Amino acid sequence: MDAPAKQFKIVPEMMATIVLVIGLLSLIPVGVYGRSAFFAATPQLVEPTAENPNPISAAFNPHRAEHVAYALAGIIGAAIAVVIAAWTMMGRDLLSTRERELSAMKGLLAFGALYGGTVMLFGFGLFILWFESISLWLDGGDTKEAYKVLIPVAVVVLGAAIMFLGMQPARAEERNNPAIRRLIYGTNLGLSALLLLFALLAVNIVLTQRLPAKLDTTESGFYSLTEGTKKYLATLDQSITIYTNIPDRDRESSDVRRLLDATQEANPARVAVKPLSISRDKDEIERLQTKYTQYNFDSYWVLLVATDDDNRTAFFTIRDLFGVEGADARGRGGKDTFVGESKLMREVLFLGANAVKPVVYFTQGHGELSIGAAAEVGPAGRTANALKAILEKNYVIVKPWVLDLADPKVPDDAAVVIIADPRAPFSPTEATALSKYMIADHPGNRRGKLILLSSPFPNPDGTGVAEIGLEGLLLDYSITLGRNYVLSEPRGQVSYNMQIIAPTMRSLQSGNPIAGFISDRGLPMIDCRRVDVAPPKGEDPTMKPEMLLGTGGGRLTWFDSDPPKDPLSQLEAMAKNPQLQQKFRLTDSSIPVAAIVTEGTTPRLLVVGSGASFADSGPRSRSAPPVGMVAAAVDWLRDRPSLPIVNKTYDNFILPKSADGFRLFYLPVGLVLLAITVAGFGVWTVRRK
Repeated sequence: MDAPAKQFKIVPEMMATIVLVIGLLSLIPVGVYGRSAFFAATPQLVEPTAENPNPISAAFNPHRAEHVAYALAGIIGAAIAVVIAAWTMMGRDLLSTRERELSAMKGLLAFGALYGGTVMLFGFGLFILWFESISLWLDGGDTKEAYKVLIPVAVVVLGAAIMFLGMQPARAEERNNPAIRRLIYGTNLGLSALLLLFALLAVNIVLTQRLPAKLDTTESGFYSLTEGTKKYLATLDQSITIYTNIPDRDRESSDVRRLLDATQEANPARVAVKPLSISRDKDEIERLQTKYTQYNFDSYWVLLVATDDDNRTAFFTIRDLFGVEGADARGRGGKDTFVGESKLMREVLFLGANAVKPVVYFTQGHGELSIGAAAEVGPAGRTANALKAILEKNYVIVKPWVLDLADPKVPDDAAVVIIADPRAPFSPTEATALSKYMIADHPGNRRGKLILLSSPFPNPDGTGVAEIGLEGLLLDYSITLGRNYVLSEPRGQVSYNMQIIAPTMRSLQSGNPIAGFISDRGLPMIDCRRVDVAPPKGEDPTMKPEMLLGTGGGRLTWFDSDPPKDPLSQLEAMAKNPQLQQKFRLTDSSIPVAAIVTEGTTPRLLVVGSGASFADSGPRSRSAPPVGMVAAAVDWLRDRPSLPIVNKTYDNFILPKSADGFRLFYLPVGLVLLAITVAGFGVWTVRRK
């Protein structure tokens, strides 16, 4: 038998010390990134300022996935080092010098295999996390973040080197010690498998970028633009830039990116798609946030900008591109549908047509929120200039409309009329004028569009809830305003008169842009009243009212018919008196506070049971400011052209009944196992020789 090579002698104490030092060094990324990886800050309502209109909350960390990877790799590496060092030193005083040396060889071999394998897997993880940068480098030649291509390669090579070097001291004992021989063979197998996986991964990435899969083999042409879309894009004479932060990862995001790429390919001279990365293009995203404050950039989104006038824009989120067809009233059942092409083309048509700015009128003269200076209207805080500014940034002309009592006719150029928190009733003549505006045809075959934002306010004697004089008009559209003040138990910074509003599931599934703007982040509103939807009139009504927003459940909520004076004492009294609970209708369920009405597929009316929320003194939220909801509502209501595009439905493939389970599952699995067994037997035979 071969004598052990003296040059490979290993002192267990030194080996254990080196391993422990490596383990301690592995804890550095845990200390640096552990907090941001595993302990997210609590989201707060952040007040925007003139210098920073889009503050980023402490809870927002676009690099959290990377930090989790760093911290987990450090924890696993440190754990491996501690276990191997402890195992090497265990019982060393009872072993001979030769046995201690063999034990150290085994420990170093095991450490190299486990630690090196972990490092290689960490490198694979970086490939996945930074895939977008790799894609941009290979596909578009963008080398700004070339380090995100080189670092994963270097990490994988480092891990392979650790595994390889960990085996070398034990090579001298490979023929003499069966345990060491098995460890070496196992490490060799693991290293070969990981290197093969790395090679396959690299080749697939390169081929994917160099040979993109643009062939649509679906029977329905799911991934192809319709002929009408292609013809319109080919004749587009308005240049449009499309910004998006949607990554190309899962099915939904891949479908959106395919759509955008196909749109650009249809007319690359007029349409430019610019994908943005949250980490790589942070400055560009912040520039867009600062310029277009009317939009909510707190999710995956698409922004269209007209090149000749960058104030003409359109915006939607990834949620707006998907819907459900055939669902029941509770949103159950139905098929997932991709509405991306129709949604995108509506916006492209609008921007490409050089459309005239729509005019939005704010009624004045009934104590509404003023769109002028505070000095012009008296009470501080009763202005809506932030709302006016965000609408004007949304390519809208905003004008006040003081009703003429002799002839209160809505201006002919009114695209939308907004009634923002009136504090005095409209006269019957004024209500009739608004009713005529809603039912009459206007230039361009337009019908009247109305937004009512109405908080409850008391009668002149300070009691009850006063009428606004438009209750009859709302009843014509099956909408009723509550005659109560909605109150809830306070929680943290959320006071008794503040509600956190969320969209209904049905409105989200239908792709309503108002619901999509709020999404699942919640919208703070103050001084709310209930808004109810009655059954539509007639057996086949053209008007379709439906609930849009409701209070978040889980908070005790009640209704007071008089202006609230001491709601906390009121809540304490209800806790002891079931009769008071019934009187004030105490509940922890969601309360409807907003509704919409459509005529066929044409939006007509939005009613929100809060007007104070949209004043300059109202609540603020970075993720979903209330004034941004009105901008989304105007987008929803304004007239836009459309192409006859059929939405595409996701269908599940069902195997025919004649499908053979043995050939589909058991035969492939059996063949794979047989191949592995034969390959292993061949390797064993060769090694024996």
